Amino acid sequence: MTERTTAPGLFTRRQAIAAGIGTAAAVTLAAPAAGSAGPHRRVADAHGSCQRTVLWSRGENGYVDFRVHAVEATPRGTVLAFSEARVGTSDDAGPKDLVLRRSTDGGRTWGPTLYLEHHDDGAWANPTPVTDRRTGRVTLFYALNDQGSSSRVFRRSSTDDGLTWSDPVELTDLFAADGRGWTFHLPGPGRGIQLADGRLLVEVWHRRPLSLPAAERDYHASVVYSDDGGRTWARGGIVPDPAGLGLNEARIAQLATGEVIVNSRLASGVSNTSRAVAVSRDGGRTFTAAAVETNTAPHAGIGAGLASRVDRHRVERVVYTSPVAGTDRNTLYARVSHDGTRSWSWGRVVDPARAGYSDIVWLDDATALVLYSRLGATGVATQDVVAARFDLTWLTKGRDSVGRGPLRLREHHQVEGLRAETTVPRSPMVLDPAAEGSAVAHVPAAAHGDAYAVTIVPAVSGRRSLRCRFRAAQGAAGDVVVTVDGHRRGGVIATSAGNPFLDVDLGPVKVRPGRPVRVEFIAVGAGRDGGTYAFQVDSISLVPPGRA
Repeated sequence: MTERTTAPGLFTRRQAIAAGIGTAAAVTLAAPAAGSAGPHRRVADAHGSCQRTVLWSRGENGYVDFRVHAVEATPRGTVLAFSEARVGTSDDAGPKDLVLRRSTDGGRTWGPTLYLEHHDDGAWANPTPVTDRRTGRVTLFYALNDQGSSSRVFRRSSTDDGLTWSDPVELTDLFAADGRGWTFHLPGPGRGIQLADGRLLVEVWHRRPLSLPAAERDYHASVVYSDDGGRTWARGGIVPDPAGLGLNEARIAQLATGEVIVNSRLASGVSNTSRAVAVSRDGGRTFTAAAVETNTAPHAGIGAGLASRVDRHRVERVVYTSPVAGTDRNTLYARVSHDGTRSWSWGRVVDPARAGYSDIVWLDDATALVLYSRLGATGVATQDVVAARFDLTWLTKGRDSVGRGPLRLREHHQVEGLRAETTVPRSPMVLDPAAEGSAVAHVPAAAHGDAYAVTIVPAVSGRRSLRCRFRAAQGAAGDVVVTVDGHRRGGVIATSAGNPFLDVDLGPVKVRPGRPVRVEFIAVGAGRDGGTYAFQVDSISLVPPGRA
């Protein structure tokens, strides 16, 4: 583990131009020498490594906050990290610069800060890049926030991996005919994506003025698209929201099936600690109605990271990043899915500190980089903006690699990452490095009959032994029974017998890929100490009969 600190400097825009080192379209600000990094920390184990590098820090060059980030990787391997740099106040509508740093070695070291927009001109917001991988052209969407009541949307483009940028082009008129009274439009936050057919998609969220009550602001998410490499743009689909969930800061990804998923934070409706999802099967022209996602436990309502990749062996992996410790902005966690986000196979803590917005990108088949806020003591303002580069093997502790694939994860299912139905309020995830999925599902059952059901979509076939792993914990050691597809399996399970884990073989089950299996856990007793019906479940496994 190593640590190194550099002390970046900064010129103002006017100083830079006067010195002849930049133009109004793209200005380089004095910072660490090219190839240097800010404070960094590398954590390695037997399975791989995670390197965390500080790119910007609170108070640096007079900035009081850095927030709302995006990260992109170009076809030539350059990594671009964008952020708002807030001046004088952390308020969303306050003055903000837009800044950028570049890495030409996969996020190991970083060059100087580039300046894109200056706060003298207003509150610049939500840098959202998208890259045409055929030409290398990077298009950056962003907005000008007018006191939170209205906004204007712009784009710039770069053909040299972010060294220089075109003059801004305004695109606000794209949203003029929506007929819904939306005055506020923000791209992203985070990256846009390129579809397999070459189409570029960028997510945008909308609302009416803040002067209206929250329930009347009509929060929605949509996309814009380009079929000519980013030169021209058109409106795509608006995600229908008949349940009034209030979609705002969304992420998008294309799955191996060709479907485009939207995963969105909620601004109103059921909960700010839930996420909503929708699907497009026509390249973003239309979407299914938004629905609350049930395979992630409640966590902080915030801009999260989402990225998909199909490797050279045709194995799909989707990664998702968010804070997970309770429902506060605390503990950045990355998880991976191998079935198009129907479930999450495994996860690992990237940073145990308070954490805010994040964005993530695949650098290659085996490496990802997440850009995120490490928050200060208040849990709101950013202390540092950090780029964390990690291996797939590090993320999964050797359970998945490009060479061998996720063989073990195809048989073992992290219960916390499965879609669930519950008769009791869903609890935040409980982190546990000893668990099969690095976390356990806590079920706060309070009475006989309280139930928690999950759905497995197997990736294996044939006759399998179904095994469940429970965790005994203080305040969570009740007695349960288990049903599989409505049929009870075995007797009463005393989860208090775990030390701390209890593995239970529930007998054979015949499965085939893609056919769902429903497993339900039902509270039937208050446990050995008679104090609680609550219980915790770690994993469900479908293994060949006779395997130890």
